[in-house]
Amino acid sequence: MLVSAFCLAQSLILAEEGVFTAIKVIAPPVIDGKLDDQPWEKASEYGGFGLSNKKTAKEQTSARILYDEKGIYFGLKCIEFKMDRISASFASRGNCLWGNDCAVIFLDPHPHDEIYYQFAVNPLGAQCNLRFHERPGGAYSHAWASYNLWDCEWEARCSMEKNAWMVEAAIPYSVLEINSKVGAEWRVGFGRIEKPHGESSHLPALCSWDKPETFGRLRGIKADFGRYVYAVETLFAK
Repeated sequence: MLVSAFCLAQSLILAEEGVFTAIKVIAPPVIDGKLDDQPWEKASEYGGFGLSNKKTAKEQTSARILYDEKGIYFGLKCIEFKMDRISASFASRGNCLWGNDCAVIFLDPHPHDEIYYQFAVNPLGAQCNLRFHERPGGAYSHAWASYNLWDCEWEARCSMEKNAWMVEAAIPYSVLEINSKVGAEWRVGFGRIEKPHGESSHLPALCSWDKPETFGRLRGIKADFGRYVYAVETLFAK
């Protein structure tokens, strides 16, 4: 009985330590949900999605990360041996997708700032984006974090195979409120809601959607962010 897919790729990197590297490309991938164009061949493929009980998810997922001077690109492959039982009730953008099968990207360009983002996609390509802001008290939790759907332009497409569905996503730097605190190391995490087996898995395995300190470390982004700086710091001379 096939219950897992660590055979996703022979070169799969188990991201147990939560360290990811984004690879720079000159020409970005075509966002069509197929993960078959040349830029993805350059990217490392990360796996090892786990459950909150520290067990390995039955249906595994892998993630790849690219970037260029305009934005960051994610490719996810969601292994699923019960494709006829996946749930995808939304086909358009703007709905919360937690009742569907979906893949989720957690992204924090400013690890010591008060804002982070989630980008979710279901197998039909429906998109959901959320912006989280820390309230006074310092804790990101159900009680302290305020979040809202916010309108931003990013792109995602999906495709389906016999035993998997794929996600390609392109997130421009212009939607990430880049400021002078941005550096070469971001925080990133991944989640998947898998309905046929009732699993909710993450990478890193202990990553929690409401605790950005549990996200992994994303390294390697060396873009010119000058044109995307969201806020201009003003210095007042005494």
